[in-house]
Formats: sequence, C-alpha cells, structure tokens
Amino acid sequence: MEQEEQQLKAAIAYLPPDEQEEVCDALEKVRHWHAGQKRESGEPFVVHLIRTAMYLARLECGSNTLIAGLLHDVVEDGAASLDTIRKEFDEDIAKLVDAVTKLTKLRYEGRRSERQIQSLRKMLLAASEDLRVIFIKLADNLCGAFFTIDCSEISQLRRRYHNTPGMFTGISRDTLKL
Repeated sequence: MEQEEQQLKAAIAYLPPDEQEEVCDALEKVRHWHAGQKRESGEPFVVHLIRTAMYLARLECGSNTLIAGLLHDVVEDGAASLDTIRKEFDEDIAKLVDAVTKLTKLRYEGRRSERQIQSLRKMLLAASEDLRVIFIKLADNLCGAFFTIDCSEISQLRRRYHNTPGMFTGISRDTLKL
C-alpha cells in the first residue's frame, strides 16, 4: 500500500502545494475510515481508492475530483456520512460523492441491451449535473476491473465491462480483451 501512496503523491505533483496537501489529508481520512477492510484479493480496500484517484490524476483532474475519487465508497460502505464529508471537506466534494453513490445504487432491469441503454442514460443524467461524476465512476469501474483480473472470474469482468457505457467500451474492450 505504501507504494501506491507514493505513486499517488507523485501523480498529483501538477497540483499547487496546498491542494496536494488537501489530497494527502483525504488519503489519511480514507485510510482511517477503511482500516481493516479487504478486497476479495486480500489487499487492503483503500488500495482500490488510491488507484481510482491515481487514474483521475493521470487525467490531471482538480483536487476536489481526486478527493471525491478517494472518498467515493465511504458513504456506501457506511464508513462516513455525507454530513461528515461536508464537515471534513466541503459541499462540492460531498455533492460529488453523493452523486457517485447514487449512480452506483441505481440498478438495471431487463435484457442486456436495455441495461446498456439505462447505463448510458444514468451517465448522461450524471453528466448534466456535473461531468466530474462520470470521470470518478469511470475511474472506479476501470480500476476495479484492471486490478482484479487475477482474482476475479471472467463473468464478473464481463458484467463490469457491460456496465461501462458505450462511449467507453473501446477502452474497456481493448484493455480487458472482452
């Protein structure tokens, strides 16, 4: 996990020093809130969050987007409330986390083609409010798929791939060879 933390710190070098510090503070909170949690692979859950933020840093997203990327699972997992995020960080970050959480909770019904249409609608709705939500969710999906290939069944990867909207399938298809 230390290696990922160092990579994240190097990846955010494009940010002004005060924003780098804010991202590092968020990282410390996330480490605390997710302490002891593990993924199916056995690695600490926080590694996924760090990798999500690193993906966003490669896109040179702003600090609030990076922080929301680190925090995107804390509400869903019950590690912290939106009120806590609002108090610890700010309203903008809380709104991003809330939107990503709501996007994650929406479920698909019907045949696969209908689910894909619903997925695209979800993403477009999120984009109409704040495009950063799409980047965070995409980073979450892609990092989740990329770094769990060794421990996941192919059906799980196919599900993740099919839940990534059509505009991003080229990236998913090429990377996952699905």
